[in-house]
Amino acid sequence: MIIKRSYTLTRCYYLLPLVLAAILLQPSPAIFAQTGRPPFPGKKVKEGSWAELKPTTELTYLGPNRILSRDVISGQYRVWRFDSAFPGPNDIFPDQELTEGSLTDAGPGQALTYLGDSLILDWTRRTGQYQVQRFNLDTTRQSDLLSLQTTEAGTLPPTTTARRLIYVGYNRVLDWEPATGQYQIRQYAPDNAEPNAPFPGTLVVEGTWPHIRTGHELVYLGYRRILDWEPATGHYRIWRYDPMVTGSGDPLVGKPVAEGTFDTIGSGHQLMSLGSNHLLDWEPATGQYRVWEFDLISIAAFTIEDIGDKLADKTISGVTVVTHGRQLNNSDGDSLLALAQDIHNKAGGWLIDYDVDSNGNDFFDTCTNDCNAPASGQIGATEVVLLFDWAAESNEASTGWGEAAGDALFNLLIDINLLNPTTAGNPPYHFIAHSFGTAVTSELLERLARFHIPVDHVTFLDPHDFDQGLIFDGAQRLFDLGQPSGYGASVWNNVTFADAYYQTRGKAGTVEFVPDGRPIAGAYSRFLLTELPDPADYPVADVSGDHGYVWRCFYRATVTGSNPTTGCLLPVTAPNFAQTGYAFSRIASAAPRPLRNFYTGQSHTFSNPQIVDTTTGLPNLPGLDELGLTNQQIVQGRWTPKWFPAEITNGDFENYNTQQVNVIPLICNITENTCPQPGWTDHGGGGEGHFDRTNDNTYLILDWSNTFHTHNRLYVPPNATALLFDLRRQDGPSGAPDTLVVQLGDQPIASYTLAEGNEDADFVHHAIPLPGSFLGQVTTITFKFSTTVELFDGSTAWIDNVQFQAPVPAAETKTYLPIILN
Repeated sequence: MIIKRSYTLTRCYYLLPLVLAAILLQPSPAIFAQTGRPPFPGKKVKEGSWAELKPTTELTYLGPNRILSRDVISGQYRVWRFDSAFPGPNDIFPDQELTEGSLTDAGPGQALTYLGDSLILDWTRRTGQYQVQRFNLDTTRQSDLLSLQTTEAGTLPPTTTARRLIYVGYNRVLDWEPATGQYQIRQYAPDNAEPNAPFPGTLVVEGTWPHIRTGHELVYLGYRRILDWEPATGHYRIWRYDPMVTGSGDPLVGKPVAEGTFDTIGSGHQLMSLGSNHLLDWEPATGQYRVWEFDLISIAAFTIEDIGDKLADKTISGVTVVTHGRQLNNSDGDSLLALAQDIHNKAGGWLIDYDVDSNGNDFFDTCTNDCNAPASGQIGATEVVLLFDWAAESNEASTGWGEAAGDALFNLLIDINLLNPTTAGNPPYHFIAHSFGTAVTSELLERLARFHIPVDHVTFLDPHDFDQGLIFDGAQRLFDLGQPSGYGASVWNNVTFADAYYQTRGKAGTVEFVPDGRPIAGAYSRFLLTELPDPADYPVADVSGDHGYVWRCFYRATVTGSNPTTGCLLPVTAPNFAQTGYAFSRIASAAPRPLRNFYTGQSHTFSNPQIVDTTTGLPNLPGLDELGLTNQQIVQGRWTPKWFPAEITNGDFENYNTQQVNVIPLICNITENTCPQPGWTDHGGGGEGHFDRTNDNTYLILDWSNTFHTHNRLYVPPNATALLFDLRRQDGPSGAPDTLVVQLGDQPIASYTLAEGNEDADFVHHAIPLPGSFLGQVTTITFKFSTTVELFDGSTAWIDNVQFQAPVPAAETKTYLPIILN
């Protein structure tokens, strides 16, 4: 089972035998033969009759296992919870009514559109008048469970014909006119608290679809896929939605990734995504409904398990991992795709694109040739180039996200069979990271160092692991993660060669605050100045400027041999691209690897003044002495890892997130404290749990409205003996005793009863022996109520200090592969 961000749903993946799938739903035979993929929408996991469904009923998905049903005539609504795991066909759907009420200004022309992050758009089709409202699913009060607070109001831009507004993730709304095929996608600011603000925000892309018009319906499935179907015929197409397309481009890129004809879904049916790989199909006229569960392969995407299975039998010559830095938008996890493609085109093999969508679903968007035959490339290698997405975490304004993303990348590599911590037979690795991503990569490297896994090459591109006075610098505190003191990007004792390319000029279009970089201890560092363009040539709209130029233009040129022709200004003085940067890589092997040079020829504007005089560039010997270091150790790097495998990332919840920041701070649901938490969000983790802090101690809370939470995928040490955690239980005043279950993956390993006889006055420490089948494996940890906690019952479980019990590794000073080859 895979769980998403705290405001999203769970999902389960089942690989259906093709025969059974064909019985449930038969697509076009020609299409099925062409793709060889299982049919969409997969298998039927639930069906029945729901009395709430009437011809005047509209349904709106509300995020975390919630549906709002509304009578369009009276405005009466109900909010329901459903079990997104869909445990059995006989369980009712939805399983619990949470509240009911009445919306103002009700009428046939009123429409509701879910916007993510506890926001809903309440708008009128005829006039275009709208309100953006924040709803609060409170955990303690029976009244006002859907208390709508208007954050802004106004009138939508006029259209010549009737429009549809469809949420497509990443704070974006698709505004589509079926009669003309015209569309716009706009991005709004969810933290906007000003009435009469300019919703729906900034125009991202616009155009006209010639074939998606009247008679078609569009459903955003998540996973960057849009379902386009025709109720009259049942014909459907699934498009890949690219959120990085702008201007007049078509965001539905290429040809449909899947196409066919529904066997039993047609006229009179309505479809709605349930936030994961589930689709709700209902008939308002009869009240009948069905829930379908589709394989990601059927929409040309891949689960983590899919990619792991496909790569397990491949002969892999090496692995390159490309990691982005802080992104302005959660949709920009593919921002370094051009660099990954350049490396893939040079090396050959497979390019795999790991993404996290706006629902918190993590998946692989693409794999070269569906991970079958490798691409030849220029040199004919069988390299796996992995593009890693942590955009949502990079946009959080609190600590813990860099470590959590690095841990997620470590576990992902194990899960897809590109890393085995217990063997010496791993492929050679090249890790490339930009900006904030350098600290994420450093966290991964530290884990590899703990397991003595050698790393051939690490490249830091404009490493921004320090506080430059920008909002996220001080909030994320990446500089606390590594070595030496004040650094987040570190060269650990398992790295053969490390290089860094950085600038400190910080120029862009009209933006005054552009992130800068700095040299890294233990690396060969190259200060870029004349390799940059004339700052006066940057377009006004270029907000990344020098910071983005380092990877987008300079380093890519060292891969391809010349300055990219698209989006790259010419440098003031072009270097010999064939003798620097990627020329030092294992794949190019075009130039000897240079020596480490922290104190030589650098710009130390943002270096730690305790280890270097930032004016002269000479070692600060008194400061080094205070740190117990020498200048030779700074040049050498190769630090001993501090991380231990028994640690579970943010298992003590002390990296406590209470805000999401885009432009201005936004308190995440003050009543519930349901902000995403590092280590418990996106990469297999998430859920309904909420969090609180008492006397400087933070903990997870589960109750009737927030029944489960899951930690991101994690690696169980082979020598671990138990799962440890602290638990406090309180039974509610009514109803039967409730049961809290602890799971590894989908397997329960312990349960605890909440009844009057076994309540806890304070936290009690527990140790659960670990089943041997989980040792040395990647899995998840879930705490959940296995019984349906009665509404407002009051049963509550507090959880804290989650970790493994395992021997602490002996202290070590050995350096693994410390010599740089020249």
